[in-house]
Parts: sequence; C-alpha cells; structure tokens
Amino acid sequence: MLALPRLEGPRLAGLPADDLGFIEIDDHARVVGLDNVYAAGDATAFPIKQGGLATQQADAAVETIAARLGAAVKPSTFQPILRGMLLTGIAPTYLRATINGDLPEHGELAATPLWWPPTKIAGRYLGPYLAETARREEGTALEDQPVSSDDPREVQAGHREARELALTFALADANSQDYPSALRWLEVVEQLDGILPPGYIEKRTEWRERAHG
Repeated sequence: MLALPRLEGPRLAGLPADDLGFIEIDDHARVVGLDNVYAAGDATAFPIKQGGLATQQADAAVETIAARLGAAVKPSTFQPILRGMLLTGIAPTYLRATINGDLPEHGELAATPLWWPPTKIAGRYLGPYLAETARREEGTALEDQPVSSDDPREVQAGHREARELALTFALADANSQDYPSALRWLEVVEQLDGILPPGYIEKRTEWRERAHG
C-alpha cells in the first residue's frame, strides 16, 4: 500500500480556481475570467508540478504581456516539455517528454544531457542564467540536444572516473588551502552528478568561508 498526500491549491480570494483550489489559466498563462492577471507554477491547475514547466508557463505569460505593451513579439502558447534528471548514484539519467493533455508522451532517456546547459531546472533563460552564475557555461537560451548513441555503460564508467578524480583534486587543493580551486572542482562534480555527494555540501560551505576569510 502506498499513501501520498493529496495536493490542494492555495484557493486565493478573488481568483478563479478548480475544485482542488488551483488557479485556472489559459494557454498564455492568463488567469481565466480576469484581465491583465497571469499565473505560473505549482499554484496553477496544470496537473504536473515541476520547476521547468513553471518556467515555460512564465515564458508564455511574459511574451503575452510584452505584446500587450507593444513589443514586436508574437506570443507563443504554453506547450509543455517535461525535462528531468534521475539521480542514480553513478551518473544521472536524463529524461525528456512532450506532454499531451495531462500525460507525458514521446519519452526519451539518455546517459548524456538532453538539454544544454544541463541544469536541474531546465528553463529557457533560467537554465543558462544558473549555469553562468555557477561559471559552468555561458549562453542565452536553453537548447535541446539529440539522444546520444554512446554506450551508456561506457558513459557511466567515464563519469565515475571523472567524479573520483574531481573529488580527489578538490580534497588535495583544500588540504593545500587553495580553496578557490577546490570549489571549482566541486562545481565539476555537481555538473556531472547534478548534486554533491553526502558531506560535500558542508565542505563547500566551509571552503567558501575560508576562501573569503
């Protein structure tokens, strides 16, 4: 038996909502029945809740707002694409699927990134911003990548070796008090795995304090 909590929306006063309290919006993220009111994210009635989908709703809203204000842009509708990283403990598996109605379809999975930069929140502009902030990759917009033909076992073996080397270099640099270099190696690990190993979040905090101390 599996027990899960029931999702309920915020039921905000003055905003139309479905039976569960989620805000109803159209394909341009406009709140149904109201003028100049937009909504995006988990509070909306779209049945799948995920950060990347929220950024796509926000993109649709911003384009519509810009067009209403006279910008030379044709607003696009919300056409959800679900992108996710499955953390396996070895190398993340990348998943991508278009959504038709309430259900994903045309699913793809790969051992190599299916979008670039491969941030966990795959927004058109948010992903590149997060990557640039972490000094991983520069870019202006998210780009989908084709499914790689590489052997997943070889990818995982190379991934494991690269991660172990990066952690070894990070610890060696930290022991030499070269904390900026140690932090850069942790960025490499985080890009490879999508998350730092247990204990290394605390090390990163400590190394940052020492780097700025």
